Amino acid sequence: MNTILVATDFSDNGSKAVKYAAHMALRLNSQLVILNVYHIPLGSEAGQAVPADVFREIEDASNQDLCVCENEIKRDVSNDLKIVKLVACGFAADEILVAAADYKADVIVVGAHGQSGLEKIFGSVTTSVLRKSTIPVLAVPANADFEVIKKIVIASHGMEGISRKAKELLDKLIVAFHPEFFIADVLSKTVEYAENQKQFGPFVFTQPEIITEENEDVALGINNVIDRTGADLLVMFPEKHSFMYRLMNVENTKKMATITHIPLLAILKENN
Repeated sequence: MNTILVATDFSDNGSKAVKYAAHMALRLNSQLVILNVYHIPLGSEAGQAVPADVFREIEDASNQDLCVCENEIKRDVSNDLKIVKLVACGFAADEILVAAADYKADVIVVGAHGQSGLEKIFGSVTTSVLRKSTIPVLAVPANADFEVIKKIVIASHGMEGISRKAKELLDKLIVAFHPEFFIADVLSKTVEYAENQKQFGPFVFTQPEIITEENEDVALGINNVIDRTGADLLVMFPEKHSFMYRLMNVENTKKMATITHIPLLAILKENN
């Protein structure tokens, strides 16, 4: 069975990510793993051990909140989904990656939110997961409700180097939603269609439309393509030292904000 892992902190944004992931799991006939990670509680004095009953209380509260999540999914999405509930203690991004590996997740779903800098757009945990994960990560913005995926923009010139599992995930999205595909060509004005068709050949979709956007600002260019096509999902294949990788480190969050009003599926290439 395929597995989608979604992390939640029980905030409004986290709950929205859970619901989005549940709809995806239903469409893709996947198991849904819901994970909550709580912080290691600090003692009242430096070096003071935290009583075991404090851990139990926090974990019990997390389990209760996960049960609420499960009941909401059964009420609002489907009563037929197979749901696994997990609670972990530690650093959220690390525990998310551990759980994803343990359950052999096909994709990690996280909410996009936070306080300042890049974290104002994605959130510190989401940013860390995007940087570290070798598993595809779907970042769901706070204002994104699940809709049938009709149009997908791919911000890449090719798919060489992505894993077999990632290709299978994309194929499942295609089979489940039958979307239109658009290739955002922002960095180059002279991409040949035949070359792009060859690069995307392993997938079941045919004749993706290439949208050329002459814009020196790549983020704004991608945003323009999204607006022009009315896309429901953006897919990127970040590589180290590429635009997406560098974008994770810039302070100007306006650039990132332009490409986060729809869900972003980030798939790291295997050669990174």
